[in-house]
Amino acid sequence: FSYTRSSELGRFNVEGNATFLDRNVEVKLNASAISTIDSSSFTRDNENVSLGFNYYYNPSWFAGAIGSYQRNLELGIEQRFQEGLGMGNKLVTRKRSQLLAFTGIVINQEYSTEGVYSGVLTEWTLGLRYNIFSFDKPELDLEVVQDGFVSLAQDRYRYDGEINFRWELIEDFDLTLSFYTNYDSKPPGAESANIDYGTVIGFALEF
Repeated sequence: FSYTRSSELGRFNVEGNATFLDRNVEVKLNASAISTIDSSSFTRDNENVSLGFNYYYNPSWFAGAIGSYQRNLELGIEQRFQEGLGMGNKLVTRKRSQLLAFTGIVINQEYSTEGVYSGVLTEWTLGLRYNIFSFDKPELDLEVVQDGFVSLAQDRYRYDGEINFRWELIEDFDLTLSFYTNYDSKPPGAESANIDYGTVIGFALEF
């Protein structure tokens, strides 16, 4: 949270992650929000919640499902609900890094900031996840997330990208850095920008 009296402007950022891993099952829950506070209003600028499930039927190949909620006022998105199915492969698995790729079909339902409902939109998606990690001292984790979407019904292309870095300063207390970019060739808001990006610096507790 940050606030300056001279501008009467405040910013509130929150993020949380939970992961469950088993021999064949991986479940991930991610949530983040960026809000702005001024002298007369509270604005929910950017929100993301996603729940992903992967089932590994051998050490490299997996089938997956995802459900998510998104809000991005810069791109004119009041609400976006997304459900998808797909499959992927761990292309690289090493002691301190891994790279996986996946593809599938997702279904979206969007509400623009003007209150317009999109109907059901179907997209083909292709994504990459790259992780570098160390469980020694210092404990480090770098994650690169790249997702592309091609509409099957419109001349529309989207891109979501994140770079997340975590460094354990003391036991169970981390410094975190996040960089995100969102692009939409045809954003739902009539007067909206087609790109949004930002940086978030924070501290995190592990438990």
